[in-house]
Amino acid sequence: MTKFLKTLPMLLSFLVSYIILMQIDRKYHLMSKINFSINVPKDWKPMLYVSFMLILIIFIPIIDIFPDEFNYILNGIILSITVILTQKNT
Repeated sequence: MTKFLKTLPMLLSFLVSYIILMQIDRKYHLMSKINFSINVPKDWKPMLYVSFMLILIIFIPIIDIFPDEFNYILNGIILSITVILTQKNT
């Protein structure tokens, strides 16, 4: 149960940032602009986004300047951005 409570900030930040980013995307079409600005074939864009997400999730705790709870929150936000970008690309 304590391991679930440790990941709760990541899940909550994922949920909140996903909802907020979907509202922003509906209004400003931000994810479409990001997709058009990246010059990679459409089939490879989700792989690029997931690879970039994994690099960020691995790199941020390595530099070790943030507390663990902040790392979980930041990882949830990065994960929600990646999920939205890959959904919009398919």
